[in-house]
Amino acid sequence: MRGFVLCDNCEGPLTACWSISGSAQKKRPPYYQCPKKGCASYGKAIRRDGIEGEFETMFKSAQPQP
Repeated sequence: MRGFVLCDNCEGPLTACWSISGSAQKKRPPYYQCPKKGCASYGKAIRRDGIEGEFETMFKSAQPQP
């Protein structure tokens, strides 16, 4: 979905990234973030599960036109 999800502030496409976690298990959860410098959301990470979960809910509720 990278490139299709837009930033709420600048309306530019979000990019995908992996967290740098300090856990012993070396888990690196996926995130989306705004790459545009100067944007209020620049560098703020949003969990991929949240965005993709909302998209799945929206997609399931979509009804085709006759």
